[in-house]
Parts: sequence; structure tokens; C-alpha cells
Amino acid sequence: MSSYNTSWFTLDEGWGATVDGHVDIALQPATSPDTVFSATGILQDGRGRGGLAIWVDWSAFPNHVRRWTKLSGAASLFEDQGVVPGLALGDERIAWVSGQGPLVFQGTYDIAKVYWSPVAEDASGIVPYLVMDISGKVAGLMPTATAGDFVALTTAGSGETIAGPGTFVHRISTDQSWFVPARPGTFVKMLGMSTADIVLAETDIASGSYTTFQRVLRLSLDSLDSLALGWETP
Repeated sequence: MSSYNTSWFTLDEGWGATVDGHVDIALQPATSPDTVFSATGILQDGRGRGGLAIWVDWSAFPNHVRRWTKLSGAASLFEDQGVVPGLALGDERIAWVSGQGPLVFQGTYDIAKVYWSPVAEDASGIVPYLVMDISGKVAGLMPTATAGDFVALTTAGSGETIAGPGTFVHRISTDQSWFVPARPGTFVKMLGMSTADIVLAETDIASGSYTTFQRVLRLSLDSLDSLALGWETP
């Protein structure tokens, strides 16, 4: 089971993965997974928490975020207005990036906004709240995470607006946003976050690879003001 579009996740009773056009889940005591959803296109950003799994279905446009539970199986959780290049699931929130425009499948967005909703297992429980508008500052996929009061995502930047790579962070309770630029000559990719830290993979731009990483960075959520000022050396 190996693919660029593979994403792995854990559940209280097992684990799962999105692999190109299908979602596989293995519940204890099973040692091998069953396919719980299939599509004609790419499925990615599989996320799990408790007994809930969610993922982005790129075979539908606008994109659907779909969910699975042991009790009710797979179903559509909500339909976005365009594409969803970033999705996260925390204990309290679902967070996602919505990208719109004529070139969304090329990773170019006229409009890019981040939203959150309370965690829900069906469409009636999804209540979108705007986190931040990042239009003109991002391109491509945006790995996203949420923990506690925070939502964060990484971007390779946007060549059209000469916006650099780095990490956007938003604190919901205070409506504060930060952008922490990547260190000079590098780009970063979200690995995950807790209520105290963000963990990033860092790669030298000269390596030319966005699928591998060379270092792991930890950003303290208590130091966002200083981190947003940038770095002197990589």
C-alpha cells in the first residue's frame, strides 16, 4: 500500500488509510483492512479521531468531504464551494481550506479561505465559521492541522503574488493570525500539532522535492509573535 496520495489515520478501534481511489479501514481484532469507500478519482487527507474518519473526495467537483463511522458507514459530510486542498480533524473542530477559481486543479486559487466547524458525524452538524482569508498568498496543497484553540496550515507560497512558503496560524478565541515564514532557502510541510506546538517537516528548496523532508522543526505556540518576525539563518 504505497502512493503519493496515501494518508494514514488512527481510530479508537483501529486504523485506516486513503489510497488513491479508495478508503480502507481495519477495526480490531482485524489485521487487514476492508474497503469502506471507493471513487473514480483521488481521495486524500484521511483523518481519524475517536470513531470518526473523514477525507476529501477529489472525484467530485465541487469537492466533497466525506465521513465514515462504524454505525452508519460512509456518507457525504459536506460539499465545498470549490476544492479542499487542506483538511484537519481535532477533538473539537474540523478545519479545512476552500479554494476557488478557474485554475483550482492546477493549484491556483482566486479565492482561498480557511474554515472551521464543530466536529460532526452528519451534514446537519456542520456549521462553517471563517478562520482567515489567505487569498493571493497560497498555492497547491495546504496540509492543515487543528488542536485546542488553534488552526494552522503550511503553504509552499504563491509564485503569482511572490508570497513565500511558511505556516499560517490562527487562534480562534482571540481572532489573531500569524504567518511564520519558512527559514531562508527552505519550505515546510505540516506534520501535526498539539495545544502547545506545531511540528513541521523542513526541506531545502535546492533539493527540488516536496515529498521528502530533511529536518523536523517544532514551533511553540507561545512564541508566535517572535517567530512571525522571521529567521536570520536556515
